[in-house]
Formats: sequence, C-alpha cells, structure tokens
Amino acid sequence: MSRLLLATSVAVLLAGGPALAADDRPLPPSNAKKLSEILAKSKSATAFCM
Repeated sequence: MSRLLLATSVAVLLAGGPALAADDRPLPPSNAKKLSEILAKSKSATAFCM
C-alpha cells in the first residue's frame, strides 16, 4: 500500500510540476528581439568569421 501511495505521489508531482512553475508573464517578453535580427547583427559584425 505504501508503494502505491509513493508511486501516486511521485506521478502527481511530476505531472503537476510545470503547472506549479508557470507564471502570468508571456513568453517571450514583449520587448524581445527576433532571432533573425540578432543573427543579422552578428553576421554583419567585423569579428564574425566562418
């Protein structure tokens, strides 16, 4: 019986973990830059080498 209780507790914690960690802030933030903008700036930099 204790194994069943332990297994159920672990399953509930694993399933509910993301819900407990969630918050109200949208992802990504509203002032985030697009990845294409970041890559364009890094490629145009003089130190960028391939």
